[in-house]
Amino acid sequence: MAAASPRTWRGAAQRASRSTSLRAQSAKFAVTGALAALIDVSLTWLLQIGLGLLSADPARAVGFIVGTWAAYLLNRRWTFQAEATAVRFAGVLATYGVTFVVNMVAYKFLFELFDVHWEWNSTLSLVVAFAISQGTATVVNFAVQRWIIFRKAGVRVVAKQDPS
Repeated sequence: MAAASPRTWRGAAQRASRSTSLRAQSAKFAVTGALAALIDVSLTWLLQIGLGLLSADPARAVGFIVGTWAAYLLNRRWTFQAEATAVRFAGVLATYGVTFVVNMVAYKFLFELFDVHWEWNSTLSLVVAFAISQGTATVVNFAVQRWIIFRKAGVRVVAKQDPS
């Protein structure tokens, strides 16, 4: 079987980049989220440890804000291909605020469960609690952004009613 030419790969990448299918948007959201998380953790580390300019909480807050801003810009333009509006921006901020709280509450609960009650290794407790809480927040974040904040004009989300 012959390998695909660079032209074929470029064409496929361009089609995927323009696609608004659930699969394409999920993939783009994941890529954007990974990049935003890298920005977040890198800036947090730089401010807290690398340069020692801020303590843990302020450094984490700055990293979160900059990472969130990057995620908003990339998701709005690339993932959801939507125009910028004040309402959308406010919706994204509210969504990130809610998912941040969900993330932190779930993390605190799960870490204590794994570390204290189940007596797991602390590093394993941290990694598993982080993965579950971040994963939960990410799914909620994607659902709200795709089906509420960045839905296409004229598309309504309607719950099916029981005919009985």
